[in-house]
Amino acid sequence: LEDTKNDTFLYSVDVKIVDEQRIIFAAIIFSPTLCETLNFTEKEKLAAIAHEVGHIIHYFNENLTNANSLMVELKADEVAEKLGLAEPLKTVLEKLKSSKLYSREQCQLMDLRRQFFKVTRLFQSRILSFSNKYYVTIISYFFVKTFISQLVMSNH
Repeated sequence: LEDTKNDTFLYSVDVKIVDEQRIIFAAIIFSPTLCETLNFTEKEKLAAIAHEVGHIIHYFNENLTNANSLMVELKADEVAEKLGLAEPLKTVLEKLKSSKLYSREQCQLMDLRRQFFKVTRLFQSRILSFSNKYYVTIISYFFVKTFISQLVMSNH
């Protein structure tokens, strides 16, 4: 847990083999001081905790073994989103970015994650509005193309 003084929330997973059995210890650590400094609401704290739970869940997801940091963060964000905490998580990201505690790269990653919530909301509303499979395919293509182009542009 070195170099974590600026982390408001983080997770830790430790896996040990004892007598041929896998023993898993997982923890979520948070800084009450930073939560207070950043004026997090209870819902925002829950959203951040749900995101960290997502990291723990996906820690064992072999499909993410070689995934980039954006994909890993998005998969963790999904847990908060499925629990109805997407909006509070979005405001957490806004507060973290404006805190000036994070590097330029980390802030860019936060921006991409916030944009992803916007695109996801648009995508979900289109699916609810239209049941035509062809239309959903067009939205899916638009969603992927837009998101990838934003990712490429942010890396330059």
